[in-house]
Amino acid sequence: MATEAQWRQLVRRAVGVPDLIGDQVALAMVTDVVFSSELQSQPRSDDDDVIAEAVWAAVVKLGAAEELDAFLMERSSRYGLLDWDWLYDRVVTDARSALDDVVADARYSFGLPRLPDSLPRWLAEPLLDRIRDFVKAHPFQDDAGRYF
Repeated sequence: MATEAQWRQLVRRAVGVPDLIGDQVALAMVTDVVFSSELQSQPRSDDDDVIAEAVWAAVVKLGAAEELDAFLMERSSRYGLLDWDWLYDRVVTDARSALDDVVADARYSFGLPRLPDSLPRWLAEPLLDRIRDFVKAHPFQDDAGRYF
């Protein structure tokens, strides 16, 4: 079972961030991937980093809980066939919950608009696809986290 730290590193590597690069640049790269979907019809906003960080955290949480294992291996889960809609909805639901916990009240107290009550599922798809493709190309690591 992988830890949240290992999943965080996996996401960084999947979006092309070398291990030596700091979290600020990593978040910018994750944001670019999260908002890269062709389905996005809204212009980019200052909240994109906040939303992308919540999506990243939701993926890390689900990955560490082994909820993404079947997805990564493109297998049916213990609950039956892999349900893509459920997976994307689960990620954005967890991300929305994280946004509520971390930033929604603080934003409102500063007079900033509240973040959306729901997040579109397309926010999850590009990042999850990138992670799955990365794991397919790099399935094994040594004890130091180097691929072989």
